[in-house]
Amino acid sequence: MLPSLKKGYSLILDYANRKGIHLTNKKDVIAEIGSIESDIESDIRDFNHLISELDRTKNDLSIDEIEERWILIRVKAMNISTEFDNFVDSFDEAFRQK
Repeated sequence: MLPSLKKGYSLILDYANRKGIHLTNKKDVIAEIGSIESDIESDIRDFNHLISELDRTKNDLSIDEIEERWILIRVKAMNISTEFDNFVDSFDEAFRQK
């Protein structure tokens, strides 16, 4: 199951509108809505693929090759984490202005 960040951002905008809050980061929230789903879906698919590949090939790889794979996996995990961090920042901004 993929995260519904796009819907979450939409709900932040809805909340702000209903509370009569002018979000200082509204442009950023709208930009995230436009790009978030494809970015995070791709990162999650890539992360899962890299994990599966490492599991499948671990016995055939050298320690250096395994470490290279882990670095790639870490990068994908950081990308996913960043998407959630951005969401939390937008959420916090909306509630700070209430």
